[in-house]
Amino acid sequence: MMVEVKIDWGDGTLLETLLFQDPGDQQPLLTHVYAADGIYNVTAYIYNVVSGFEVYCTVTIVEEIIDFAIINKYYPTLTSLVGSAGFGSMKNQYPMDKNLTFAPTMTQGTVDYYTVEFTVNASTILTFNVIDPFQPLANEFHYHFDFETFLNLTVYAVNMFQSVPVDLFVEIVGQVRVGIIDDFAIVTGKNETKTFEVSFESLGGGTCLVIDFGDSSPLVAYGEEITCKTNFSHAFYYPEPTLDVINNYTHVYAAEGVYNMSIFAYNPISVTTDTLMFCVTSIKCRPPKVEIFGGTLDYLSAPKLYRGEINSLAALGQVDCEVTSKTKKRWQIYHVDAATGATMQPVIIMNIITSWNKPEISIPKIFLTYGYYVLTYSLTMWGRRREGEKEGMVRNVKGRGEKGDEREGGKSGGL
Repeated sequence: MMVEVKIDWGDGTLLETLLFQDPGDQQPLLTHVYAADGIYNVTAYIYNVVSGFEVYCTVTIVEEIIDFAIINKYYPTLTSLVGSAGFGSMKNQYPMDKNLTFAPTMTQGTVDYYTVEFTVNASTILTFNVIDPFQPLANEFHYHFDFETFLNLTVYAVNMFQSVPVDLFVEIVGQVRVGIIDDFAIVTGKNETKTFEVSFESLGGGTCLVIDFGDSSPLVAYGEEITCKTNFSHAFYYPEPTLDVINNYTHVYAAEGVYNMSIFAYNPISVTTDTLMFCVTSIKCRPPKVEIFGGTLDYLSAPKLYRGEINSLAALGQVDCEVTSKTKKRWQIYHVDAATGATMQPVIIMNIITSWNKPEISIPKIFLTYGYYVLTYSLTMWGRRREGEKEGMVRNVKGRGEKGDEREGGKSGGL
């Protein structure tokens, strides 16, 4: 007698009618291909010309996990909606005072849970049960490492058929390291907005940044509020922008002049500072660049010149201005301690050596005694000394030339 079965596979496909054939074990095999993972209710009505019987069951369809990866990040504040990436040269450093967040990615897959283990000994750090296994990317998970350390971690995405690993290398940092101010040598005038970039190699944990703009305006502070207000309660605290490894800050200077802006970044276990000198002026110039040709700052390896000859040393100053501006040039010579390399008393050359204020200085014969000297060349603009003073080592040695005259050794060294 022929037996048929009508099947509703529960996935919205059309009702299917098949022959119900017993292969001999009274367990007929019926197959279907599901287009997506999920939980489906299957109903089968088995019948012949005499009678019928309905059965049903629930089936779980699991999708293969492909291209599983983890993106680590951290949330700077409790109200932050967007996580921040790691910092440092490898972008894998995360602050000790924040949770380390694990954000899974994959092109497809069904995941029941994730586990995080130490790679070295396979001990489990945490297990996160996925709320909806068919939406495995819907939820991030977190863990708090409360000490500075390097971590080799393995994260597994697990379903009933697979356990797919991915390895991570992260550093938990508490120290704030290498704070740097940069204005990119952009000169602004008074009452104009000047922008500074403040960057860190590592932001650390619980860090406060205090900025002194150098014009007697009040100190300002950013970062961890408790840290800032505990030690710098007199500074104006701003919660925004959120302190990050790179931030831009602006300030308006009311008067022209030379200023020293400084930063002081600290947390309970570390400090980093930096200072930047710059000009506020209506003359649109970048700071001059100064170089002395062919020398060294290491006095022990300073090249030799000869005392019995006229020795010429040359320097180059580059001025990047939109308008022509007067500049002053000056050479200076100092004695150097042969034992320590320390700079000592100056040698008076102003109006004695005629080229003391020229780009190329000519030191007369036997003008200097034997020994070590350091030469500096400075370029002054706008009536003020700029960040342009450069030094060069001079080493004087006694010897004889081809004509029997005493010689002096010396050569400039450029910074």
